[in-house]
Amino acid sequence: MRATCRSEIAPFSRGFEEVTPNPVAGAMAKGTAATGSALAIMKGALKVMLWTKMKTAVIITSAIVLASGGTTIALRAALGSQAAASAESEPALQGTWVGQEFGRPQGECRLIVSGNSIKFQGARAEEWYEATITLRPKANPKRAAVLIERCSAPQYVNKTANFIYKIEGKTLTLAGSEPGSEKEPTAFEPNPDNPVRTFVFNKQ
Repeated sequence: MRATCRSEIAPFSRGFEEVTPNPVAGAMAKGTAATGSALAIMKGALKVMLWTKMKTAVIITSAIVLASGGTTIALRAALGSQAAASAESEPALQGTWVGQEFGRPQGECRLIVSGNSIKFQGARAEEWYEATITLRPKANPKRAAVLIERCSAPQYVNKTANFIYKIEGKTLTLAGSEPGSEKEPTAFEPNPDNPVRTFVFNKQ
């Protein structure tokens, strides 16, 4: 942005008498004009600086908001049109769960739900996940979207896995699709049309 100062000099109206210019007054007039031009340029520069700072602040604020809200947007999109809820809205889900995977080699699996965060350790030491969970508790069966943030399989990072779940007393049953798959589980029992992994946990 460039501040432009244009001085328009009105034509001197001549009288009947020739007027001799006053050198002191001329110098003062030139000084005043120069000062006015400098002030105008300074004001223009200050406006540019202020506008630049405002734009920078808006960009930074927007980036922070988008970064902090990206997880929520992704999970809500995965859950569809039904109202999504924080995992904290399901107190019975919170805590430590220990169990096994249905139809797989025997071995202890461990799930920790703390707020909206979960940590999963599979029966094999090399399988583990850390993720953010969002629920759709009014669906039938209840549904959850798990956004994987860290895990032992790099190809699943930032991918969402869709789950259905049920809590019966101190027993939690989960059936989930492969991370990144848009297909949602239709039942807790795996079959060719419902390729899910099913886990049965007990509350500790």
